[in-house]
Amino acid sequence: MSRLVEDQSPRDLRRYLDYGKRLKEGDGLDEFYQWIGKILLDGGAVYSIEERAMAFEIGICERVADLWPTLFDVPRADLVLYHPLDKCGIYRSILQAGVSTARCSAFLDLLGQRYKKQYAWIGELAGREQRRPFVESGSGRLFGQFLAALDSRIPQMGLDEGGEVARLKDQLEHQGQQLKALERDLEHAEDRVSKAQQGLRDKVQEMDRVKRQLRDEQENGEKLRSERKTRIKSQRQSGEAQRELDTLRREFVKQDGRLKEMAKRLARAEERAGGGSWRLNIEALRQMNPEYMLGLDGRCDDESLGRMRRRFAAAFHPDRAGELPPWVGELFVELLGAINEACDRAKKK
Repeated sequence: MSRLVEDQSPRDLRRYLDYGKRLKEGDGLDEFYQWIGKILLDGGAVYSIEERAMAFEIGICERVADLWPTLFDVPRADLVLYHPLDKCGIYRSILQAGVSTARCSAFLDLLGQRYKKQYAWIGELAGREQRRPFVESGSGRLFGQFLAALDSRIPQMGLDEGGEVARLKDQLEHQGQQLKALERDLEHAEDRVSKAQQGLRDKVQEMDRVKRQLRDEQENGEKLRSERKTRIKSQRQSGEAQRELDTLRREFVKQDGRLKEMAKRLARAEERAGGGSWRLNIEALRQMNPEYMLGLDGRCDDESLGRMRRRFAAAFHPDRAGELPPWVGELFVELLGAINEACDRAKKK
């Protein structure tokens, strides 16, 4: 029957046995209520289960309409439902004996939330003018007996009048306090995280600064090493140049001594010859082997030729014969010419 009651609408109820028409005209309701009582108490012998479901919901609506003034505008209790309730269960909970008015009012409000059309229909029944309470009719009393028998056969599940609600409220309050404590802990944790993040940022900045310093030190080290290499290279080149200069000086001293000795010998020979003119055979020198003449022993590369050219130039430069007889300067010029020709011939080989 619960399934049938769930699917019924107020429109179906009004059509059943001209229920809506009887209400509108205010005639034939006593006879209608008698039929309702007979159908409910029939037990299925004559009337079908569908008709019994119609009669049941009509009787329920009339009975709830009787209680409407006492339930509509009163404080409602908090509900704790331990199982799902359909329309039939809500009806029976509204009319359940032994519960408070606040509890019945709460179930009436639940009916209005879930079944708005039925709620409006019951309100319309309760507001009908010259309404005679259904409970005062014989059928109404029979319907009350039917509900009592139904409760004894299929009792409604017990409902907590407030103990469970109080327990849940206490539990909710306790959970709220725990939530606030967690929020405070979270705020403290967020503050610690913020401080840790700031410390981490400071560390990162410090690391960046140290990296920059290290990079600068590395660059300075590279510069110092480069400068040191350059300095060492310059010192090495300077040493080599100094050694070469010392060698040239020694060669110059030797050649200078030889020339002076040669000049002295020539002067003595000229004196012995009675002051006659004497001339060195330069042509014979030009015919000599250039390597032998230059003293290179076969090493005729550009560097060796340049070095020997500079040495002979330093030894036989005409300016060095400024304090000597004129023929010495002429001799130096011819000797340098022969030396340069020998260098050119050696270079062409």
